[in-house]
Amino acid sequence: MLRGLSVLEPITGFSYDPEKSLSQSLEEVATGLEPLPETLREVQRQLNQVADELDEVHPSLDLVAQDLTRFSENTAELSSQMKLKGESLTSLPGDLDNFIQGVAAFGRISTIILCVFLVLGAISHLSVFLVGNQIRT
Repeated sequence: MLRGLSVLEPITGFSYDPEKSLSQSLEEVATGLEPLPETLREVQRQLNQVADELDEVHPSLDLVAQDLTRFSENTAELSSQMKLKGESLTSLPGDLDNFIQGVAAFGRISTIILCVFLVLGAISHLSVFLVGNQIRT
């Protein structure tokens, strides 16, 4: 039993010595355990104080948790928006190439139409000139 109590040496200050008498060893154990109830009361008081402080911290932690949840949701939303923007930017070079090809085709068609109108204008002027020459002669 005394060997078992020597395990509590950091608390009681008792270490087993087989050379000491049983009564002397028990007296040392009793002396070592004497301040223990007051120490335990102090530990209880400190634990109660910590519990009270934790009760005060709990609402703050709830607010922090809510803020973190909102932050996480906002981050997820922004991430999906950035992904959509990234996909839009990825398709932008192809869209730009298509636009340039469309403008180039429109330019070619416009040039052809303009040339046709110029030729028609030249033909009409030539026909007016020829008709005018025939009427004069």
